[in-house]
Amino acid sequence: MNSIKDIKILFITPVLERGGTEKYIIALARYIKDYGFIPIAVSDGGRAENELAESGVEYIKVNCLGRKNIFNFIRAPLILTKIIKDCDINLVHASSVFTAIVSKIACFLCYPKKIKLVMTLHGGPTRDIEKKAAKLLNI
Repeated sequence: MNSIKDIKILFITPVLERGGTEKYIIALARYIKDYGFIPIAVSDGGRAENELAESGVEYIKVNCLGRKNIFNFIRAPLILTKIIKDCDINLVHASSVFTAIVSKIACFLCYPKKIKLVMTLHGGPTRDIEKKAAKLLNI
């Protein structure tokens, strides 16, 4: 059993701009870091990168999360799988439908290690997007 100090959580968001999702992720990463967890953030970059760096949270820029297209849909899970394995991630937290889908694929590709995936969907085209995405992703 891992102690809290051994648990690494990967936060995945499309971009790090100055919106509510980014503020939420930065605040949550800082909070869990104060309690001994090891947060690592991944995104396609943005204006809030410096704020994340100043908070002492490790950050990895992945240039295929901000644009949703078929090329990035194939590329992102492969890159995320490598990050999950290289960083020995225990839990993945996705913040959008796109990042939840590519994260689910990446977690599956890490077999036989079972990587837990949680999601907090911020905004979306419908009010019940979280329920629909959870059903689709079986989480």
